[in-house]
Amino acid sequence: MITDQPRTILISGASRGIGRAIAERLLADGHRLSLGLRDPAALSGSSLDPAIARADRTGQPRVQLHTYNAEDPATAEAWIASSVSHFGAIDTVVHCAGVFSRAPLLFAPGQEQEIQQLWDVNVMGPWWLTRAAWPHLSSTDRYIRAAARTALEHQPLAEWQDKALAETNVTAQFEALLALTRATGVCPTHRAADHVVNNAMRDKLWVALLKHDFTKLTPEQKLAYVRLTEIVLHRFGNPDDATVAAIIAKLDPAYPADNFELNWLLTETLAYLQAPNAAAKGMALIAAAESQEPQVEYARSLRFLKTGWTPELRQQQLEFFLKAANYKGGASFAIFIDFIRKDSLATFTPE
Repeated sequence: MITDQPRTILISGASRGIGRAIAERLLADGHRLSLGLRDPAALSGSSLDPAIARADRTGQPRVQLHTYNAEDPATAEAWIASSVSHFGAIDTVVHCAGVFSRAPLLFAPGQEQEIQQLWDVNVMGPWWLTRAAWPHLSSTDRYIRAAARTALEHQPLAEWQDKALAETNVTAQFEALLALTRATGVCPTHRAADHVVNNAMRDKLWVALLKHDFTKLTPEQKLAYVRLTEIVLHRFGNPDDATVAAIIAKLDPAYPADNFELNWLLTETLAYLQAPNAAAKGMALIAAAESQEPQVEYARSLRFLKTGWTPELRQQQLEFFLKAANYKGGASFAIFIDFIRKDSLATFTPE
């Protein structure tokens, strides 16, 4: 889905027909376009001519034309590279290049080339173009990775889901698995009444994630891993008990970490999974935190945790809320602290 925010969109087959109509509409809606055509001169003098199309607010032309032949994989790679160089990133790829043939199923001798062209343009063309965009999933620039992932999400799932599950580049796989999670899992608040969770895909995602050695990931990859873990849990729900135990076993040894960003995510995730050590480690983080901001975030993450509490840990939790009542913040800060306190108290038991 194209949003109201300006995006950088690649469109193949934009010289005529549906491709051109889509390009003209998206340009009118304020988006940036990179158009792949056999003959860029075909748009000379039209509203899609870069010399005529209005520049964006940075002064950069909003339309780029690039030679593209769906039968030639090299032109797909060159087009993607040029688009990233020109615009900095890509958000969406729209496949409109295509050919039509009236050759029957039992085609006559001499029509083989026509059938081959149908395959090369209509099937292999989109595949090559999607493949050319794939390397940007492992870019060192997080924004380019996000743009490449967004473009991937708009491609036919069958063209890339197996590659996402089997990808060996860690950074690229995390982006691809995030795209796969977003494409196949649905947020609970947006599910239709008859929605059925894709448990088969959920299990494939966990197999792909749990094969990674968390200790060997870079700091940025660790953040991506835990974020992805949270999103898979949110969109697919909890897996079976054995998989939950495997997730906890993967993350618990790395908790606490040496930075707030990762500790925030680990506290949130392990508390959600009701990890047995989350209470002790989370309260230790609150005690060691240098300011109220991380303390409040850890307390928020622990508020639904029911397991692993001892009377001593519960005493520490209550003492934190007494101290937090004197913290200063914005107009809603006291209300925020109060709902954390009330959610936490709801997990207390008579024991």
